[in-house]
Amino acid sequence: MPQAEKQTAQSPAALHSFKRILLATDFSVRSAAAVPYARLLAEYYGALVVVVHVIPAEEQADGETETQAEIDQTLKLAESKVRAFLAENPLGRVPYEIVVGRGAVWQVFAPLVEKQHIDLIVLGTHGWSTVGKLLLGSVAQHIFNVAPCPVLSISPRARTLGDVTGRPPRILFATNFLPASLKALYYALSLAKASHAELLLLHALRAS
Repeated sequence: MPQAEKQTAQSPAALHSFKRILLATDFSVRSAAAVPYARLLAEYYGALVVVVHVIPAEEQADGETETQAEIDQTLKLAESKVRAFLAENPLGRVPYEIVVGRGAVWQVFAPLVEKQHIDLIVLGTHGWSTVGKLLLGSVAQHIFNVAPCPVLSISPRARTLGDVTGRPPRILFATNFLPASLKALYYALSLAKASHAELLLLHALRAS
């Protein structure tokens, strides 16, 4: 049976902080669900949100490569869609930037993460529409595997933030005592401190 222990933990001298958050959107219902979490984290840490949409690079139906003017027009249209998306899913007073790229998702994300010094990636992992498939399955998994910063995935079954309003936040940190688990602990401590949340540490014993 899993056993949980509650106690007060002292934070390390220098806790991790998020100052630049990448919010991935494909305009799907699930990516919209990730916006409130990105906004809340940005408010906790005083962070900037970089809203990113990736357009798959495609050739024209006649086989001719798109002209630069056509590419620019496509990017401009996509940026207008991002602004419309944020109008429906506002970030409030959180400062943000919009980035639109073309190509494979991680090929667009990778230089952004490095050049913009991204501390956290926030994304939804499921979409209802064809466009929403951008962050489905293998793409999201690849981001988890290669990202040099933490990745926050919003589950399709996650409650909306309004569903938990009215009670103190609680964070569950599961550990197997391995080094990777310890690395994650510092982020959990930081988030608990920033959000004034109760942090629960859980270690599940294997059934004999």
